[in-house]
Amino acid sequence: MDFLGLTTQQWMQIGISVAIITGTMILGRWLIRLLVHRLLPLITRRTRSTLDDFLVGALHPPLYILAVIYAFNLGFTRIDFIPSQWEAPLNDVFYVLYVLAIFIALARIFNALGRWYTDVIAPKTETNLDEQLLPFFRRVV
Repeated sequence: MDFLGLTTQQWMQIGISVAIITGTMILGRWLIRLLVHRLLPLITRRTRSTLDDFLVGALHPPLYILAVIYAFNLGFTRIDFIPSQWEAPLNDVFYVLYVLAIFIALARIFNALGRWYTDVIAPKTETNLDEQLLPFFRRVV
């Protein structure tokens, strides 16, 4: 039986791929929030530094973005009836998405480092140089 030119097996592949993507978007958000806001703070409370608290807070959105990109990648690669000439462009798109997600994660980490330095370290120093240069470095990064 064909519907819209696709067989039942192909529709099942699409359905499983959509279920993987939807499950990741719903359960992934919940699991990453549980990991970042519940479990990791239990570990970071044991340290004396507050740097890890800033870093954990910065990693929540990039982890979710990476999980969703991975789910889309997995969903598309498991569909075997996609034309072979689409494979290279799809791989290129996912490569760019992974690079962008990692860039977002690094930018958030640098921003968290800057906020930590501004909030915790800079007030303890006796010079004004770090307070004047840090906004410049944050904009450059």
